[in-house]
Amino acid sequence: MTPADLRQALPRFEAFVQRLAPALGDDSRPARAQAYLRGLLLDNDDNKTAEAIALKVHGQPSQVRMTQVFVSQSPWPDEPLRHELARWVDEELGDANNGVLVVDESSFVKCGDKSVGVARQYCGSVGKLANGQVAVYLGYAGPDGHTLLDTRLYLNEDWTADRGRRQEAGVPETVVFRTKPEATWKNAANTTWERFPRMCAVGCSGPPWRNRLRAGRGGRARSHACAPGSRNRKRWKRSWLACPLRPGDG
Repeated sequence: MTPADLRQALPRFEAFVQRLAPALGDDSRPARAQAYLRGLLLDNDDNKTAEAIALKVHGQPSQVRMTQVFVSQSPWPDEPLRHELARWVDEELGDANNGVLVVDESSFVKCGDKSVGVARQYCGSVGKLANGQVAVYLGYAGPDGHTLLDTRLYLNEDWTADRGRRQEAGVPETVVFRTKPEATWKNAANTTWERFPRMCAVGCSGPPWRNRLRAGRGGRARSHACAPGSRNRKRWKRSWLACPLRPGDG
């Protein structure tokens, strides 16, 4: 996004910040958040690190450290932000009859071994085992638009079992190992079902995702759908297999 693009979208951008910023606290964090988000949106020849964003937005080296502190150490709870975002999506785009919740995973190839969750694991972005991070996502799609609702970084069992590595990376003690479907349902249970109580859910192929879609909603979904796995693609002509929930599922 160029500065001209951002100026054109400024009213909507400011409305976004004003709605979510109160959850950050009453000090300088809302202003820091606005500057950081502006830096993420603007084009940058360099990587969008905290340093690069601070220099792009503020133009002053003295702001680099403050931006780094805001991103990595500023204490604010994320749950209120997640709840407010789900409430806003429901108000603007929610359609109980035609909307769907979308669950999926994505990955980011990454060097090194210090970033939280980084490991040699299957990365769908490159279609093979690679050193990287994996996250699970929960989105909403309906006739009026689509957007992201929630996300969680996936930590494999080696990560969650290594106490020293967790402490060095700042992983809270309350974080425990969850499979990718379980992590997605943790997101949804915390932020989404109360806003979209009877919406259809769609997700990835494979028994873990399919079973979780069936059981995880506790009977609250009208139906769910999974992309058929490779063994079923010849048998099923359509790209999606819809599976209505049966009485007693979950």
